Amino acid sequence: MSNSLCTEYFNAFEAKDIDHLSKLYADSVTLRDWDITATGKEDVLQANRNIFAAIENLKVEILEIHVAGNVCACEIVIYINDDSILVTDVIGFNSENQIEFIRAYKG
Repeated sequence: MSNSLCTEYFNAFEAKDIDHLSKLYADSVTLRDWDITATGKEDVLQANRNIFAAIENLKVEILEIHVAGNVCACEIVIYINDDSILVTDVIGFNSENQIEFIRAYKG
């Protein structure tokens, strides 16, 4: 697996592209961050919709992507309107290269 799958995910997230995100997620995908826990594709997509509805301007800057087997550790900066958050995402993929889990850590 290469870091291009993580880059594709961040590009779709930044574009608020629910259809593309749906194609990237496995049916059993889970999302956990400092505010949200969602399980299953529909719940994760709804969490994404809620995030996107609350944010007018969204940008993702990728600082580093580290790949180990089927897991990426991604250091990113998320720009939300006039603020920025340093985030580390740990993203796991299944054998079909779909996202199986996302664990996001702020700081």
